[in-house]
Amino acid sequence: MVEAYLSGLETCPGDLSGVHSVASLSLSQVDAEVNGSLFARRGPGVPQLQGRAAVAQARLAYRAFCDRFSGPRWETLAARGAGPSHGRRL
Repeated sequence: MVEAYLSGLETCPGDLSGVHSVASLSLSQVDAEVNGSLFARRGPGVPQLQGRAAVAQARLAYRAFCDRFSGPRWETLAARGAGPSHGRRL
């Protein structure tokens, strides 16, 4: 998704300040799936792991966001007025 946004920006001529995008990530589904799998195992330490998968995924997603919206490629686009996809900072 980020690659498509960046590639799209690169194909647009001129000022990019009017181009916007929104991205979302559903974390509750991740927690529900992982929690169900953990509950089925019922091993030691399982209660401490439940509810943590979504937080871990959010951290990884934010790290990927920061990596993709930095560096020479991004700086070239930002100089033309591009902004990162809109959303709240984690």
